[in-house]
Amino acid sequence: MHAPPQMPLTPSDGPGLPAPSQDDKSQAMICWLLTIFIGFIGPIIFFAISADKPYVKRQAALALTLCIVVFAASFVSAILMLVLIGFLLLPAVAIYSLVVCIQGAIAANKGEDFRPAIIDGICQSLFKV
Repeated sequence: MHAPPQMPLTPSDGPGLPAPSQDDKSQAMICWLLTIFIGFIGPIIFFAISADKPYVKRQAALALTLCIVVFAASFVSAILMLVLIGFLLLPAVAIYSLVVCIQGAIAANKGEDFRPAIIDGICQSLFKV
C-alpha cells in the first residue's frame, strides 16, 4: 500500500491563518527577490509595512533572518580565510543564500508556507512570527 503524496503546507492549513491573497503572494515574492539584489533593506521595508499581512510579514522575517545568518557566516568565513578554509566557506554561504532566496520566491509565488531548514528556527526565536 502506498501512502498518498503529501501536499505542501499552505498558510490556510494552519489554525487561524487565512490563505494569502494574490497581492500578498506577489509582495512576499518581491521581498525574496529583493533579498538577492539589495540584501537586508528589502526585507526590513516589507517587515515594517506588513503589520496587517501575516503572510508577507512572516516571509519578510524569514528573508531578514537569512540576511542575518549570511552576514554572520560571511564574517566567520572572512576570519577563517587566514587558515584558508574561509575561501571554501564563503562561496558555499553565497550559494546557500541564493538557493534559499530562489526557493523562497517560488514558494511565495505559490502561496506556500516556506520553512527553510536552518532559518526557520532562528526566525521564530528572533521575530516570534
